[in-house]
Amino acid sequence: MIDTDLDAMAQWLKQAMGTRKPRLDDVGVVSRVASVLLLFLPGPEGPELVFEVRSGKLNWQPGEISFPGGSRESGDRNFAEAAVREAMEELGVRPGDIRLCGTLDFFAAHNTF
Repeated sequence: MIDTDLDAMAQWLKQAMGTRKPRLDDVGVVSRVASVLLLFLPGPEGPELVFEVRSGKLNWQPGEISFPGGSRESGDRNFAEAAVREAMEELGVRPGDIRLCGTLDFFAAHNTF
């Protein structure tokens, strides 16, 4: 069962996001496209935002703190599906346990991730 604090937050997020469409700023050349998931879990004092620490043995961004996510693969129908798949692969989160509340704006990170 999902925590009632998470239910309330999910409802608030859905209302706040409304029917807005994500926008993309003029970012110039984009070398790689990826998506991330802002994942909230029930905590002792209310919802907690999940971050992950990347392994220090990785070639790309070793030891960095990030949200779960990654590149879109050919089987992913959209960016949200890619983010959910990555959360499953990286954190073991079951896709059926994730409730998507909306989509934020597209953002171009100024690194080579």
